Amino acid sequence: MNEEKPHILYVEDHEDTRVMVRVMLDLRGIKVTGVESGRDCLAQLEKHNFDLVLLDTALADLSGVNLCHAIRERDKKIPILFYSGRAFPEEIESALKCGADGYLVKPRDTDHLPDRILRLIKKRKPRH
Repeated sequence: MNEEKPHILYVEDHEDTRVMVRVMLDLRGIKVTGVESGRDCLAQLEKHNFDLVLLDTALADLSGVNLCHAIRERDKKIPILFYSGRAFPEEIESALKCGADGYLVKPRDTDHLPDRILRLIKKRKPRH
C-alpha cells in the first residue's frame, strides 16, 4: 500500500522554529510547508490542499485568532492546531472559540506535536 504523506501548512514568523518543526515532523513522515505570515498562509490555502494548518498566536501581520477566523470562513473542515509559546488561559480559550481543534504550548508540548497532528488528520475526511 502506497500511502501519501500527510501535508501540513505551518504558519510561524520565526524561521528557526519553522525549520526545527519541519525537521521533527519530517522524521515522523509529515510533510511541512512553512510560511511566515497570515497573508502567505491564505495564499497557500488557495493554491494547495493541506491536511492541517499549524498556527502560532502572534504573527507580524495579524493574530493567529484572526487568521483562524479567516481560514474557517473558507474551510470549515480542515483541522487547525495552535502551537504557541503563549500559555495564558484566555488566549487558549480564544483560539478554541475561533474554531481551532487544539492548542499546544511550546516548548512544553513539543513532544506531543507529531501525535496530535496525526490524530487530528485521521479524524478529518480525506483530501479531495
